[in-house]
Amino acid sequence: MLFNKTNKSKINLLRYIIDEGLACYINEIFWGEKYSSLDYIVFDKIDWNWAIENEKKIFQYSKELLDSEDYEIINKFLSWGESIWEGAPYRLGYFIGYRIIKAYIEKYGEDSLKELYTMNCNLILEKSDYETILK
Repeated sequence: MLFNKTNKSKINLLRYIIDEGLACYINEIFWGEKYSSLDYIVFDKIDWNWAIENEKKIFQYSKELLDSEDYEIINKFLSWGESIWEGAPYRLGYFIGYRIIKAYIEKYGEDSLKELYTMNCNLILEKSDYETILK
C-alpha cells in the first residue's frame, strides 16, 4: 500500500510487477529463514521449479508487455486462475518482480530498499541488472 502512495511511475504492467515483487521481498525480510522464497510468492515447489527453469523465457515474453496498461494483460501476470501460457503457473508477475527486487537488493544492499518506494520502475529494472543476470 505504501508503494502505491509513494511511487509515481506510470501505472502499467512493470509497476504492478515491481510492486508485488517488493511486497514479497518485504515478507522475506519480516519472516527471514522461517519460510523459503517460493513461500513468499505463494508458489508450490512444482511452480517454483518451473519458473526457475523458464525464467529467461518468462522475462523475454514479459519484456514486450511491460508498458502495457491493459488489465487483461496485467491480470495474466498477476491473477489467480489466469496465466501467460497454458500450463504455466499463475501469477508469474510476482515471481519476476521478486527476482528483480532481489537482484537489486543483492547489488545495492538492504539499505537501498527505501529508495525503491520512490524510484521510477524502469530505473529499478535497469539498475537491478536482472536482464544481464539472465544472460
